[in-house]
Amino acid sequence: MLKSFVFVSAVWAGLAFGSYPEPDGLWLFDDPAHLGESTIGSDLVEVGTHTAVAGRVTSDGAVEDPLGSYFICMHGIAPNGGGSYVNDWTLLLDVYVPTTSRKQWKCLYQTNPSNANDGDCFISSGETIGVGETGYTSNTVPGSTWKRVVISVSNSNFYRIYVDGVKWLEGNVQPLDGRFSLDPTVLLFADENGEDYPIRCTTAAIWGQALTNTQISSLGSPSTLLQILPAAHVGQNLLGNPSAEDDMTGWTMAEGCDWQASDRTDWHFPLTGNYYFTPGRTEQGEISQTINGAKIHVVNPV
Repeated sequence: MLKSFVFVSAVWAGLAFGSYPEPDGLWLFDDPAHLGESTIGSDLVEVGTHTAVAGRVTSDGAVEDPLGSYFICMHGIAPNGGGSYVNDWTLLLDVYVPTTSRKQWKCLYQTNPSNANDGDCFISSGETIGVGETGYTSNTVPGSTWKRVVISVSNSNFYRIYVDGVKWLEGNVQPLDGRFSLDPTVLLFADENGEDYPIRCTTAAIWGQALTNTQISSLGSPSTLLQILPAAHVGQNLLGNPSAEDDMTGWTMAEGCDWQASDRTDWHFPLTGNYYFTPGRTEQGEISQTINGAKIHVVNPV
């Protein structure tokens, strides 16, 4: 009996199995042709121009947001927290400050849908994070390093900023339906008077609840890949030539491997039509392919 083997080796980079809920919106910036494309929720709307850049690793896509440009995020979260706006929410941004933006102001988010007033959280010219009304972190963001910034807000209860899973700021508590509540849209990297110097982002996510210390600790750093439910989201197929339609491109073929036509009447390497893997005429054959598991970080394997 002929035996065939197909091996796929995945290179993983720290998948999170944390105790946090699935986000209401998730954006990975992996498609240079559609930088605002969503993995969960609505696509981001670009204002101005953005550039596709490499993320934390070469296989990870990211976006550079230049001065004057931003994204409109239609988060789809219903008013909560006992007010008329979104008062309980969490925003995650994996960000990198380019050398040219050091000692400049970089805005992380803006709650005014028209970008008509000051942004609401910055990496300051001194590299601390915050804004006057909430307070600033005492720790500073190092340059040329990817950092996971998480802002967890429950208006009338707390305002907190975390970096790489560690709390950096227990900020000033904000009022219900005040400046730090959200309209149906929130702007990413927007400021009305130019305090939005270029910044790079490889992952953005938003929740309609204020995540806890434990949940945010589970989110970790940018190397900790996000977990979402597999039932709701099918993972990206990373195999080269997965359906065997053309040739063995992308596969390492061991002795004995060949192709067989779908009618099983002829052994050959296909040019057209439907084909499947077969070990050829030997008792067993192998084909293999190595994929980068860092690109499957929206899948919770079971």
